[in-house]
Amino acid sequence: GLVIEAFRLSPNWAVLSPKTRLGYDNIFTLLKPLHVMPIRDVTRPFVLKLRDDKIFPKHGVWTANYTVVVLGLVTQYAADRGLIDANPLAEKVRRLRQARATDDKPARNRPWTREECAAVLAAAKPQIKLPIALAMFGGFRKTDILAMKRNRVAGGDISIRTSKRGVPVNIPMHPELAAAIAQAPVHIDRLCVNSYGEPWSESGWNASFFKFIARLEVEGVVGDGLTLHGLRHTLGTRLKEAGASDQQIADVLGQRSTSMARHYSDNAELPAATRAFVSGAAPHKVRLKVVS
Repeated sequence: GLVIEAFRLSPNWAVLSPKTRLGYDNIFTLLKPLHVMPIRDVTRPFVLKLRDDKIFPKHGVWTANYTVVVLGLVTQYAADRGLIDANPLAEKVRRLRQARATDDKPARNRPWTREECAAVLAAAKPQIKLPIALAMFGGFRKTDILAMKRNRVAGGDISIRTSKRGVPVNIPMHPELAAAIAQAPVHIDRLCVNSYGEPWSESGWNASFFKFIARLEVEGVVGDGLTLHGLRHTLGTRLKEAGASDQQIADVLGQRSTSMARHYSDNAELPAATRAFVSGAAPHKVRLKVVS
């Protein structure tokens, strides 16, 4: 616990984004019963047993893996300052893998089908439709969508710096996204607001979104497992199908690298071909159009 507090007061902590700090704090809270442990007792076998026997059964694969990542940062901090001889988690820990998706249990944050995209857009009220359209046609994360300012939209483009990695992104608006912006309630500052004309809180958005999706599930309009984040996977999939390169997809989604460990430029000004893909990449169309 003392090492965690020292880590939170260090320059290492200060450079993290607010969202990342919140994620780490959630893990620190989860591990609070261990704060009385001497740091030297946090060995590699102990961490793996903690992950497999305690964290995974109760909190799932993602949290179990993330716990190891966060503990690795803490033990590295301790090793760098001579509190322990070496970081027990310096060598890469093989991650737990998600169970394969089945008909009964779809993949977490799965891509939406074209039919689901069309059905959701058709059924959504303007205040719900705009955040969905921003994720569907721009690949933006929920945090960036809910915080997006109206002045980020100009000249037919949307320009932001992503909150997660600080990557500048500038993408052209798809016509359906432009239409969703025109139909949505107007706020003096925020782009996305609720039915009362007030900026969405994350909890308010989550409640409204999942209530809306649950109604469509009951009606048989969409399948199980639709999430807003799944639309990032949807857009990446559609762009790949349209012939976009990994570099172009990374530019659109504001990623510094891919799972294949390729490194990308921070310059998010999209090549002409990629801009054409995004401008005509309607995920619910059978084919993507290149719009001049």
